Amino acid sequence: MTDRRDQFETGVRALTDGDTHAAIESFQQACIDVRLCAASYNFLAQVYLAKGWHDEAIAVLDRAIEAHPSESDAFAIELRTRRLHALAEIARQ
Repeated sequence: MTDRRDQFETGVRALTDGDTHAAIESFQQACIDVRLCAASYNFLAQVYLAKGWHDEAIAVLDRAIEAHPSESDAFAIELRTRRLHALAEIARQ
């Protein structure tokens, strides 16, 4: 595994354990590897949404959508759906 892949896996474990601070740091570091960017941003958005940071979540989801090579696969749809949910949360506030 690469160092960035290790960072990504550390972020997933931290998120699972509820350590959002460590998850944020790990996903930000993992995204230095462009192959991990879309997935890292997706998880980062999940952390931000859990914290109620909707604007930040939308910003990283936009980056994830840009970084993901497809516009129509399941992951692309997941990213866009998560972004729409974040926008809906902002509209409710």
